[in-house]
Amino acid sequence: MRERAAASISAHLHGCECAVSASKQTAYAGQRGEIERDLAKVSSSDDYARGLGRARVFTEHRLWYDALAAYADLIARYPERAELYDERGSIYAQLEVTQKLAEADFARAEELHNGATTPK
Repeated sequence: MRERAAASISAHLHGCECAVSASKQTAYAGQRGEIERDLAKVSSSDDYARGLGRARVFTEHRLWYDALAAYADLIARYPERAELYDERGSIYAQLEVTQKLAEADFARAEELHNGATTPK
């Protein structure tokens, strides 16, 4: 999953570079470097904290597909962590077409905050 997310970032940035002028390519290269630096800063011996840090870096850099994939991976491994549903729901809530997904994530987070442990 991590390798796929990293490949997705690379493909996303390289795909953008192909379609823009040389001056804009420099900006994308700078963005890629910033993303890689931010990902390198995510270090923890705790797998959950490391995964959450990566998801947040993707979100901060507006790499929505990578962020959603990172949250989906975390939710698969840690389904009882309400913050994962809250944060993924915040991404979904940005678009009308994914409002129902946001509502489902927020509802699940609320259930977990209230003590429910049965996944839906």
